[in-house]
Amino acid sequence: MFLKKFDKFRRLSAAGSSIIFHASIPTAEAPGKLKNRDDQKLVSTDKEKTLFHPVKGVYEQLSKDCVAQGCSVDLFLFPSQYLDIATMGDVPAHTGGAVYKWRPTGEHFLRDRRMDVEKPIGFDGIMRVRTSTASMIPDNQSEPMFHAKQMVACALLYTTVGGQRRLRVHNLSLNCSSQLMELFKSCETDSLINFFAKTAYRAILKLTTVYHPGVPQPTVPS
Repeated sequence: MFLKKFDKFRRLSAAGSSIIFHASIPTAEAPGKLKNRDDQKLVSTDKEKTLFHPVKGVYEQLSKDCVAQGCSVDLFLFPSQYLDIATMGDVPAHTGGAVYKWRPTGEHFLRDRRMDVEKPIGFDGIMRVRTSTASMIPDNQSEPMFHAKQMVACALLYTTVGGQRRLRVHNLSLNCSSQLMELFKSCETDSLINFFAKTAYRAILKLTTVYHPGVPQPTVPS
């Protein structure tokens, strides 16, 4: 189904958004076929992380093709059995889409479905970010230089759903401090937790050793 949807966009030579509904793992003898990788024997072993790695091949190439075409993919999943979300969800992750996992009925599903269709969306985006000269840190300095204010300009060129080419510019003036206490007073806690959680998840997938609670762990280089 992924490939059929994308072929339509490719023939149109236009950007767009595709919404996919799936209830089972693709098993047909065709490109994109997946196998059940839910091997319980790998749990609590060094190979457990492979269960969360996407399968290389068709879906990896599909992600690249969708990005080149300007096609985003949103995936709605209603599983009653095993689904290889690590592989199928790799396409939305690289195309600016999202993965939803719900039962096919209920208010939560209807709410997410409505929000997904009505959300503002743009295509063919090109972003440029520029900062003030004071924010540059020389390579030969061991300690960063802090200044009272930093200027940031962000320009985004994109295409609307109606086909209009628009430019959105954000100019920011940020206060800077070398004191962590001053930083935490005005930081966005939810954003920081979200960022660090995703960073930790990606780092865990790259580890070669499985860590267990209560066992002394080696230091992981930053």
